[in-house]
Amino acid sequence: MPSSVELVLMAGGEESCPEEIMMTEAWRASALDWIDRACGVEAISRVLVATNSSRFADRIRRIHPSVETTVDSAPFHFGRRLREIVATNALQKPFYAGAGSGVLFTSENMQAFAQVVQDGEETLIANNFYSSDFVAFTPGEAIERIEPPDTDNDLAWRLGRQAGLQSKALPPDAASLFDLDTPVDLMIALAHPGCPPRLRACLEELRLDIAPVLRGLDILRRPGSRVVLAGRVGAAARGYLEERTGCKVTVFAEERGMRASGRMERGEARTILGHFMREHGPDEMFCALAGGADLVLLDSRVLFSHLGKWPSSAERYRSDMLQWEKIADPALKQLTEAAARAPVPVLLGGHSLVSGGLYAMVDIAASTSPQ
Repeated sequence: MPSSVELVLMAGGEESCPEEIMMTEAWRASALDWIDRACGVEAISRVLVATNSSRFADRIRRIHPSVETTVDSAPFHFGRRLREIVATNALQKPFYAGAGSGVLFTSENMQAFAQVVQDGEETLIANNFYSSDFVAFTPGEAIERIEPPDTDNDLAWRLGRQAGLQSKALPPDAASLFDLDTPVDLMIALAHPGCPPRLRACLEELRLDIAPVLRGLDILRRPGSRVVLAGRVGAAARGYLEERTGCKVTVFAEERGMRASGRMERGEARTILGHFMREHGPDEMFCALAGGADLVLLDSRVLFSHLGKWPSSAERYRSDMLQWEKIADPALKQLTEAAARAPVPVLLGGHSLVSGGLYAMVDIAASTSPQ
């Protein structure tokens, strides 16, 4: 009989400002939803959680006494920490997930995902091979064959290319790709009918203003609406939007893979919109985009990289919530104010906004479109 799969959840987060506390609380609520679902999955025999919060570890033990928790106090490195967990616990078929990933991944999805490695040898399955958020693989010792990645995004690629595991990836959809990276993702999650219960309760308690997302959904529900997608946009996401909503889509697909390639770190990321904004300013940029759009979804991290800026997490999150008046950095404040005052609704976020977040928004809009 095939051995069972062991789920390893990592639930970190910082709490040095209100915006970071908000994201961290959402990730922890999502982690609890993961545990609730995993405990009902036949293929998963064991759940381990690594966190940087003793308070959260205590909470997990009260809710799920059988879950094994560890509290990390040393400086965190993703790949080395995962390798340590696998080795220390002699995991044969690890199933790693970040707490904010797989928000819409159901117990049935989890069973099918885990089954691939439960029945396999020298195999991995990931939600996205080139930018993974959750990965299951066998054997566990394969992690010793790779250079430990700084982030989970490179885990599947390294296990496939460096460890030689046979690789499978899930088809792109909201269940596989939607995760909680930025505040706009929290807004989309709260608007989605499939938002899991602990996360929904957390987001409702946070009293998030989801009006920007609701305005965007209203536009997606109107066939023939014009939508601009800008940033690290994939062809599949554009096709999904067009097929499910009947919207007319313009795409500025720029700097896909800027992290993995090192272009961002080396200051080499460049975008057409970034050049335009530097030359004419953000107000003129959004006016130009509005000339061909009823809605703009902008992966603003590409612009940050083009401009040679990487604001603090607090500043980025305030920008995503269009709270320009709270932003200290003059350039980011100007960009965010221009987005808030643009002639058409603008949503700002990271890669998830034009990837999993877009899939989730399309699903919400399509399920509630007027007949």
